Formats: sequence, C-alpha cells, structure tokens
Amino acid sequence: MSTGTVNNVGQSIRVYYFVLRLFGFAPLPLLVTDDSGLQPSAARAATERAWSAAYTGGFVLLYSAIFVAYLTGESFTTSYESFLLSGAELTYCGLLFLNTLFHVLHAWTVRSKARTIVRDLGAVDGELARAGSPVNHQRQYDAIWTGLYLNVVTLSALGQLSAALIELNHGDGWTGKLFYLLVFVLATTVFAVDLLEGIVAVTLVVRRYEALQRLFGP
Repeated sequence: MSTGTVNNVGQSIRVYYFVLRLFGFAPLPLLVTDDSGLQPSAARAATERAWSAAYTGGFVLLYSAIFVAYLTGESFTTSYESFLLSGAELTYCGLLFLNTLFHVLHAWTVRSKARTIVRDLGAVDGELARAGSPVNHQRQYDAIWTGLYLNVVTLSALGQLSAALIELNHGDGWTGKLFYLLVFVLATTVFAVDLLEGIVAVTLVVRRYEALQRLFGP
C-alpha cells in the first residue's frame, strides 16, 4: 500500500506503471515534465526517443532469446507421449510469444500517449475538485496495488508455479527443469500483466464516473 499521500492520477498508477516498465511495456517514464508541466523539452524528448528505442529493442531481443532457448532446449517430441500434446504446447508458447512481442512493440509506437492521457485525466480531476467532487486517488492507488498483488503475485507466481512443478518431466536434469519452470512462470506473469492493463484502464474511468455521480446524482 501507499506509504505517502497520493494526490494525482500519475501517483495513483505509479505502481502498475513500474510493473509495465519492468516487463518492457512502458518505454517512457510517466511523470517527467518540463517547466510547463505538460511535455518534455525538445532536447529531453530526443534523448527519450533514443532510450525508448534501445529499451524496446532490448526487450524484443530478451524475449526472443528466451523463446529460442526454450525451443532448442526442449524436445517437444519426447516430453509427452502424445504428439498432439507437444504440438499444442508449442502452439501455445508461440502464440504467447507473439502476443508479448506485439505488446512490447505497440507500447513503443504509442509511448507518448500515456503522458497525454494522464495529463488529460489530471485536467478532468482538477475540474471535479473545483466543483466539489474530488477523485479519491488514494482509493484508486490501493485498488490497483491490491489487484496487482492478488493477480500477478498470487495467481501467476503461486498457481502457475504449482502447475509447472507437475511438468517436471521437461528438460534434462534440474537445470533444464528449472529453466522450464522459470519460463513458464515468466510467460504467465507477463500474460497476467497484459490482462490487468485493461482492468486498470477501466478503474480510471470508474473513479471519475463515481465523482460525477456524487456531483450530479441524487
């Protein structure tokens, strides 16, 4: 939970945005602004373009290397007695890899929109506060933090860890088994983070509708 006061929308989503950056889904820092408080300066923007390209390229190479290492280190024809099961696993891993790669590249193409959205939401919040119905940013922050903890940590790490332990026939020796385990947990966690992005977006809208309801409702 928050250890300080959460005063704006940027602070309310900073935990989830950090998770996005950790997995390659947020090329730019969220709260870097110039003196106008709206957009980075031209020099800073040029530097950020270069760093964001390097950041995105690095994660593309990282996920590609993990996927290739998984394919070359895993015998899909011998891990299961059924060829259909091994083929289904290969298909699932391939689709998950493509989904992750698309998310990383798409995040780079729309990298500046996160700041624009936060700025616009901040303007809406200011109008609501002046009208006497402020948005509860602390509640939003706590809800996002709790959702991250329960979904990403509990469901992905613990639930999928148990599922991966059942599949200890993968790989040769404990090195291969541990690698398979780590890849399985990583893939599922990335997928959970991807899904939670939509949930966080919905909570941002819901909190502002709640403020409007308090303002105009009975």
